Amino acid sequence: MTVSQGYSSNIFATRNDMKDDFITLLQPEVDLNASGAGYRGELSAGAEIGRYWEYTSEDYEDYYVTGDGTVRIAPGWGLFGGLGYYWEHEERESPDDVAGAEPTEYENLQGYAGVYGRTGKVTTRLGATYEGFDFHDVPASGGSINNDDRDRHEGSLGLRLGYEVAPAWTALFQGAVEKRSYEQETDDAGFDRDSDAWRAAVGVLYRPGRELSVELLGGVMNQDFDDPSFETVETFDLAADVSWQPSQATLVRGYLDRSIEETTLAGASSYVSTGGGISLRQALRPDLSLGAGVSFYEDDYQGVSRLDRIFGASANLKYFFLPNFFVGTDYSFQQRDSSASGADYDEHRLFFSIGAELQPGYDEEQLAAAGIEAEPQGLYGGLQATVSNVGTELAGTRAGGGGTLTADFADHGFGGGAFAGYGLFLGDWYLGLELDAELSEAEWTHVRAPDGRDFSVEKEAGYGASALFGYRLMGGELVYGRFGVVGADMETRYSDLGSGESRKKDELLGGLRFGVGAEAPVSNGLFLRLDYSYTDYESYEIGVGQFGDDDFANSESAFRLGIGYRFGAEDDGEEEAFVADFSGPYVGVQAGLGALNTDVEGPRSGGSTLDAQFGDEGFSGGLFAGYGHTFGDFYLGVEGELDANHVRPDHERSPTGRVYSVDKELSAGASLRGGVLLGGSTLVYGRVGPVWTRFDTKYQEGGESFDEESVEMGLRFGGGLEIAASESVFVRMDYTYTDYGSSDIDYSMDRKDSFENSESLFRVGVGYRF
Repeated sequence: MTVSQGYSSNIFATRNDMKDDFITLLQPEVDLNASGAGYRGELSAGAEIGRYWEYTSEDYEDYYVTGDGTVRIAPGWGLFGGLGYYWEHEERESPDDVAGAEPTEYENLQGYAGVYGRTGKVTTRLGATYEGFDFHDVPASGGSINNDDRDRHEGSLGLRLGYEVAPAWTALFQGAVEKRSYEQETDDAGFDRDSDAWRAAVGVLYRPGRELSVELLGGVMNQDFDDPSFETVETFDLAADVSWQPSQATLVRGYLDRSIEETTLAGASSYVSTGGGISLRQALRPDLSLGAGVSFYEDDYQGVSRLDRIFGASANLKYFFLPNFFVGTDYSFQQRDSSASGADYDEHRLFFSIGAELQPGYDEEQLAAAGIEAEPQGLYGGLQATVSNVGTELAGTRAGGGGTLTADFADHGFGGGAFAGYGLFLGDWYLGLELDAELSEAEWTHVRAPDGRDFSVEKEAGYGASALFGYRLMGGELVYGRFGVVGADMETRYSDLGSGESRKKDELLGGLRFGVGAEAPVSNGLFLRLDYSYTDYESYEIGVGQFGDDDFANSESAFRLGIGYRFGAEDDGEEEAFVADFSGPYVGVQAGLGALNTDVEGPRSGGSTLDAQFGDEGFSGGLFAGYGHTFGDFYLGVEGELDANHVRPDHERSPTGRVYSVDKELSAGASLRGGVLLGGSTLVYGRVGPVWTRFDTKYQEGGESFDEESVEMGLRFGGGLEIAASESVFVRMDYTYTDYGSSDIDYSMDRKDSFENSESLFRVGVGYRF
C-alpha cells in the first residue's frame, strides 16, 4: 500500500494556459505467487485512485486483475498463458483524447497463450494474443461525446525460432500476423479503421552469462487498411533489448523499438512509432535504492502532416526506514514537440510517498553485511557563469475575424551567480542538496514598428533548490543528475505602438528544473563544474488592445561553468591516482538538447517592419570520432561529428496571415580541439570548427507557399569535460554555440524576409578510445 502526494505543472498537457494542481494517490496492490515441480503461477490485483485538489473533474479510479503462469508438459517443453482485465483512463496528453469534461474511461481485456520448447540447438515459441478495448462516452458541454467508434478487438499469432550457432550466440527469426477489427463499420468521421498486419524480422541474441544479454532484430512490417482512402503502411522493423547486471546491486536496461500503432485522429490511418530509452536501477544499500531513466520517441502519423517527438526523463529514490515501511520521491518530465500547431507541451511531476509492503525490503543481516556507511562530504560552495536561452511559447488573439497567433520566441543571454550545498557518498554513489542564485541578462524581443506590437521577456534573476544524485568515477570525478524548484524574476513588456497602450509585468515566477552535470577535482577541495539544466515556468497572460491578452509560457535552457570549493576535503596521499591515456583514435555516441534561435526581419503591411527573435528547443543525437595526442598535460586533436536533429521554431497566424517555421534536421561538422589534463583522468577542452546543417524553411503568405531546403555552413565553438571511466571508456559533457549567418525568403516581387539562425547545443556522450 502506497500513499503519495504530488504536483503536476500541466495537468491538461497544453501548450499555453497551463493549469497546475496537487494530486493525492492511493495505490493498493497484492501479488500471490506459487511454484513447484513443473509449474509457476501468479495472481495480481491493484488500483490507483487519484484525487486532484482543485480540478476535481480529473479525479479517477483505475484498477486491474491479472493472472499468468507456465506448466511443463514434457522435458524442455511447456505451455504458457495469461489473462488480464484493466479499467483505466486516457491521459490528457494522448493525441486521441476527445477533450471531454472528464478523462475518457475505458476497459481493456488482454489474454495470451502458447507453447515453448527446446530440441537440441533449436528453441521455439508459438503464441497467440487478444486485446479488446471498450471506450466509454464522455460528458461535455451540451451533451456527451460518443466513443463507441473507438471500440475494437486486436488478435495476433506469432512464431519465434532460435538456433544456437555458438556458445552464447543464438540466431533468431520471428514473425507475426495480426487483425484489428472495430465494432462499428466506420468511425464518426466516416473512416473504416479495420486492418490486417504482418511483420517479420531476423536477428541475434548474445548471452555470455547472467550478467549480460543483448538482442538485436531487424526486418519489415506491413499494415493494410480496409478503408480505400488509407494507404498501406510498409516500413522497416527494428528492435533491440540490452540488459546488463554487473552486480546484484546494479541493473542497466536499454531498448529500441519500432511499431505501427492505432489512432483515431481524423484523417490519419495510424502512426509509426520509433524510439528507445535507457534506465538504471541501483541499490545504494539494501535499504536504499535509486532509479533513473531517459527515453525518446518519434511518432509519424500516416495520412496527415503530423510528426510528434516525445522526450522523457525520470528519477526516483526509495528508502526503507523499517524492513516493511518505506518513503520515496519520484520526479518525471515529459515534453512533446509536434509539427501540429498548438500540440506542444511540457509537464513536470514530483511526488513524495510513504508505504508498506508485506515482503520486507531488506533484513538486518543484509544491511550489516553490506557495510556501506554514509561518507559525508560536507559543505561546498562556488561561483558560476551562465549562458541561458530564455524561450516563450506565445498564444493570443489577433484582428481579422477571430484570428489567433501561436509562435515560439527565444534568445540567448549571459549571467552569473553562486551555488552552495551539502553532499554525501554511499560507496561511490552520491546524494546532495544544493541552493543557487544568479543574475541574468537573457532576453528576447519582438518589434513591429511603427504601428504594431512590441513585446519582450527578460530574465533578471533566478533562485533554485535542487536534489542531486550521482556517481564517483575512478579519478574522483562526479557525474550527476538534478531536479528541483526554481524562482525567477521575469520582466515582460508589452506595447501597442499604434495606440500608445503599454503594460509591464515584473514578478517572481515559479518553475521546475531538471539537468545533468560533472565535477572534476582540481586540487585539495577545489573542483571545476560543468552543468546543464532545463526549466519550465508557470504561464501567465499580458497584452493590450481590444483582442484580449496573450498567454506566455516561458522556459529556460542554461549552461553553467563553475568553480567550487568543498570544505574539509583532504587528498588521500596513500591512494594511487588513476591516470588515463587520452592519446589515440576514438569513437562515440552522444545525445542532448539544442536551442535553435532565428532572427526574422522583413517588411509588413502599412509600411511597418518586423524584427523578432524566434526560437525553440529540441532533441539531438548522433556519432563522433576523432584523433588526439597529449603533450605533457596539454592535448591537441581533431574530431568529426554527425547528428540527427529536430528543433523547430514556428509562427502561425490564422485564419489569415503568415505561417512559417524553420526545422533543423541533419548536421555534420569538424572541430579542432585543444585542452589541458586535470589529475590525469579529466580533459578540459575547447573546440572550434565548421558545421554544415540542413534546414527546412516553410513559408506561407497571401495564398503563396514556399518550402525551401538548404544546407548552411556555420562556425561552431564551445568546450566541455571529458572524463575517463576506465582505461578505454570515457564520458563527456559538451556545450557549443553555432552562428549560421542569414538567408532570405522572397515571397513577392518586392518583399522578402531575412532568417538568421544560431544554435546553442548541449550533449552528453559516451566514447571508446582505442
